[in-house]
Amino acid sequence: MGAALKKVPDLRVTIEDMIAEDDKVVVRNHWTGTDAASNQRLEFSGIVIWRIANRRIVDRWAYLESPHPARR
Repeated sequence: MGAALKKVPDLRVTIEDMIAEDDKVVVRNHWTGTDAASNQRLEFSGIVIWRIANRRIVDRWAYLESPHPARR
């Protein structure tokens, strides 16, 4: 995450949905920020799934769109 914050220092993540069932948690999110090099506003969305065991994350699956210029 540190490298992402250097590239997009004003990065914001909005959680759109969060669902927990059995040993899994699913989060649908939307990311926005400004690319530090180009000063271009970017956005992208994604989904992450965590599997929990013994109070720890033991598996993680994620899908993120490629960043694209933010819609105004």
